Amino acid sequence: MLREASDPLSVAMLAKRVELHVNTVRTHVRVLSEAGLVSSAREDAPHEGRPSVVYRLEPDPELAGSLPAGDDYRLLAEMLASYVGGSELESNEDLRETGRAWGRYLVKRATPLRTVTPKEATNELVRLNARLGFQPELTGEEPTGEQGGCRQLLLHRCPFVELARNYPGVVCPMHLGLMQGALAELDAGVAVTELKPLVEPTVCVAELATAGS
Repeated sequence: MLREASDPLSVAMLAKRVELHVNTVRTHVRVLSEAGLVSSAREDAPHEGRPSVVYRLEPDPELAGSLPAGDDYRLLAEMLASYVGGSELESNEDLRETGRAWGRYLVKRATPLRTVTPKEATNELVRLNARLGFQPELTGEEPTGEQGGCRQLLLHRCPFVELARNYPGVVCPMHLGLMQGALAELDAGVAVTELKPLVEPTVCVAELATAGS
């Protein structure tokens, strides 16, 4: 729309043309601005009142090939999350199952004919979350004997925090499923029973349970 427009457009104008909610368009425009693909300016309003911010496509086409690393994927992730979050294409269970499939794929598997202990499975879950950028911290005492037990995995940094805040019903079920799939693949009697998103501004909590608890 910005490419085809003869004049700069405000968020409200864009929202009307693409038939999306103003807040959704505002999010996309912000990401495009941070990526350097669009520029903004105050509209010269002929009437009284605060002029609107209008956006135009950045005229230098070379900028499209010089996005900071990761920004192109961030835009794609935000677009996909907004699409799934605003549709009825997938339920929470569908999203969790997608996460489980990736968890089974990403986890470091044991060698054949070797049994993984609950402690090893828990440590592998910590390593997987660390590799993905969540800065995990395991709390609680390790269960002993056959009585089972419950522990918590504190996730001090969500690498998808902006998406998680805007689309918690999309991002968090997939992360929960990813952890569940990883532990199911290791088959050590450890499971993630619940993921509590952003219980503090930057901390999520995963509840872990071992067999017998």
